[in-house]
Amino acid sequence: MSELNSISVIAASDGVNYLLNDVSKSAISVDTVKTDLVLQHISQEDYDQLVVDDKALSNSLYIVSADYVETYGQQIKNVAEPTDLSDAVTKGYVDSNF
Repeated sequence: MSELNSISVIAASDGVNYLLNDVSKSAISVDTVKTDLVLQHISQEDYDQLVVDDKALSNSLYIVSADYVETYGQQIKNVAEPTDLSDAVTKGYVDSNF
């Protein structure tokens, strides 16, 4: 395994912070394709707009900041039984308790 030479965070003119690394001694591959990988910290609103505009970059990993978890219509599986009043519950829990 190769070591990263350096890691830095750059604030770009578009207000997004980019995490850059010098990987001259190693290669990054995504699905066996070598790529220059960019990590971007971005708001949920900005990420949603990238998706709507079809401008999400294939060589970018987006770290999305939000006050909630967006599942984009996917189901959430294997939810534990609730222990606090604000916990999510399963359909089975609701069916048997209400």
